[in-house]
Amino acid sequence: MSDFEIKIREFITSVYGGNINIENHSKFTVLMLPDKKVAFHAVPVHNVADKNCFALLSDVYQKQGIRLIHLWEDYWVRKQSIVESRVKAILGNFVRLHARKTVVERINTPAINSFLNKNHLLGSPACKYKYGLFYNNQLVAAASFSAMRSYWRNGEVFKSAEMVRFANLNGYLVAGGMGKLLACFIHKHRPDDVMSYADREWSSGDSYEKLGFRKIETTPPQQFLINPDTMERHYTHRLQCHSNSLPANNYLSVYNAGNIKYLMYLKEVEH
Repeated sequence: MSDFEIKIREFITSVYGGNINIENHSKFTVLMLPDKKVAFHAVPVHNVADKNCFALLSDVYQKQGIRLIHLWEDYWVRKQSIVESRVKAILGNFVRLHARKTVVERINTPAINSFLNKNHLLGSPACKYKYGLFYNNQLVAAASFSAMRSYWRNGEVFKSAEMVRFANLNGYLVAGGMGKLLACFIHKHRPDDVMSYADREWSSGDSYEKLGFRKIETTPPQQFLINPDTMERHYTHRLQCHSNSLPANNYLSVYNAGNIKYLMYLKEVEH
């Protein structure tokens, strides 16, 4: 095991007292928690894998009814508190709030940026609509949505929006929170459908399907470049756009496990 894999094993052991099995897959180690039907795969950034390696590994565990979580070293170094909170939530270690006890409010850009940058691994992208759930005046969950886009389907114009981010406050789980925020957005803006992506490195997509989303496709693994000195992660195309100032040849090329694309249809179409 690498130093990073040892750290992950020590952390999971410190927050979970049940049975943990160590499974070896070629050059990767997976920590299996059979009682929870979940497994954790620690990913050292220098342990570069083939493009489809992690997606295929996710498939192997999914067929066994096991949720496989990929824990990347760069996220651990730069966003450890978020990683720890999400792992604890998966293991049932969180403060549970019911969405019915919260109040939905539209929030501004500084508020959503601050919240998502502290509570979501991918941070806060530019988005048109931002909503939050408040409990005793504390922001405990938030979601951001794209502007409407129009497209043709079956001879009709559809207005489509994307739910780009959703996150709970670290240490909390707002039961029904995503659904409440989504329902508020739909009520106020009347899209004909809403699209979103589930990150295969953390999610099996069950929460989307429970809300009425339909699975459209599983997207291919996405390439990233990681600076091994700073552990900064960049989208490949963005780094290439600045190749004159960034030493791309020093970056590590890695691939994630891909995403699951979901669509919620809200407009009936006559056939």
